[in-house]
Formats: sequence, structure tokens, C-alpha cells
Amino acid sequence: MDLDIITALLVDDDEEDYLITRDLLDDATHPQIRLQWISNYDQALRYMVNNHYDVYLVDYWLETRDGLDLMREAIAQGCKGPIIMLTGRGNREVDQAALDAGGAGFLAKDEMTLRMLERAIRYAVSKQRHHIEQLLAQLSNEQTREMNSLASLSGEAQAAATSRSFGFVPMKESVPDLFAEFVQLYTNILEMAVEQRGYRVKHDTAAQLDFMAQHLGFLNIGPRDVVEIHLSAVRKMQNIRNPRQTQIYMEEGRLLVLQLMGSLVNYYRRTPRQPTAE
Repeated sequence: MDLDIITALLVDDDEEDYLITRDLLDDATHPQIRLQWISNYDQALRYMVNNHYDVYLVDYWLETRDGLDLMREAIAQGCKGPIIMLTGRGNREVDQAALDAGGAGFLAKDEMTLRMLERAIRYAVSKQRHHIEQLLAQLSNEQTREMNSLASLSGEAQAAATSRSFGFVPMKESVPDLFAEFVQLYTNILEMAVEQRGYRVKHDTAAQLDFMAQHLGFLNIGPRDVVEIHLSAVRKMQNIRNPRQTQIYMEEGRLLVLQLMGSLVNYYRRTPRQPTAE
């Protein structure tokens, strides 16, 4: 987020109030604040839930419902940007309710100046950015610990050396091209699982995992190689996604790798298996 330019959405059903706010912010230079205006409650909710702007200025008095309802609904549905409530003069009850609902602050419209508005926006955005940076650092540390734990579970170098001493070689070394194909297949299933979670679309990931398990089972693949496939797919996501996105993939991946293991076990129960090093 660039604090030299901040995008702001004003939710207000009074065009005159929008013009006043716009004229105030036209003089803001450090940072420059780009204001957009929406008067419709439902349309504003969609923008807020999809996090289109850096900050939201919400008037308490809206035509059909009040700004507190909008704030609560937006936050409940995933709005991450700071929300500043614009209230009437001396309305302490509404001011406190806005803070209790998760708002970043409040301003009395009748007393609002450029300095007050600019400072409130800058403070809210800076605080939110700092909070996000802390969360991303925490997520990154958690992801590193989880990846190390999974690597330990798979045995990685030690297991590979032991397997080679008995004449068995891990899949990623014995058939690297085939291993890469399974990693790509698993990555595709992981993408579908994340899409299903985020966009409520329907994908038959269970059937895809069963298909993959049948092919792995036909090759007598064991649990260590399955974990290696999972690790490789998640590491690929880490390279192209930010920490917050990676966390979503890791959460879905935990479920997928367990489902894949279960499908593989079911395959071996139904089908005679040749002995392996596993």
C-alpha cells in the first residue's frame, strides 16, 4: 500500500455532503486521497467486502439503513479496510457504537476540517498497514514451522538415504518427470479447493483425489512420496503467492493430503500391493 496515494470510498446518500468532502480532500497532498462516492447501501457493501479501497468513510444516516448496520455487515463478510464513521455533532452514543462495531474512528461532519479528515484517514490506514504487516510476519513464521514439520514427517534426506541403501529410491529421484506431473495434478486440485472455498463454486475434488490415488497406487507409491508431492505443491504456491494467500493454500492442503492418503489406503485395501520400502 502506497501512503503517498490513498483510495477512499465515501458512503453517503447526500450528494451535497459528498461535494463538501470532495472539496476538502482535493487539497490533500501528503498523502493524496482519491475519493469515490457511493450512495447505495448494497453496492457499497459489495465494494467493502471485496476490499476495493484503502479506507471507507461511512455516514451514519443512510436512506434505508444506518451506517452501523453497513459497518457490521461489511466486517462480518470480510471487509479488511479501516472504516471511519461520520456522525452528527456530539453524538457520543453513535461514536462509541461505531468503535464497538470495529470502526477505526469517527468524525463529526459538522465540525470536520481538512486537517482532521486527513489525519484520521492517514492514521487509520497506517495503523491497518502495520497490523497487516505483523499478521503477515506471523503467518510466514507459522508457515515455515509447518513446512519444516512436514519435511521432518516425510523423512526427506535421511529417509531418502536409507531407502537408497536398501535399493529403493524416492519417486522424485527415480522418475522425476512423473513426480512433476503428480505435483502439477495435486496443485490443480489444490487450486480447485481454494476456489471452491473462496468463490463458492462446486468442484468434485474428491473424485480428482481418487483418480490421483489410483494412479499412485498402481505405481506402489507410499506415504512418504505423497507427503513429498504435497510439500512440492505448497512450496510452489509460496513462490507465487503472498503469505496471506499461501496460508489459505496450506489450510486447504492439510485436508487434501489427508484425503489423498485415505483414498490411497482404500485403493490398497481393494487391490493387492507389491512389497515396497514403505
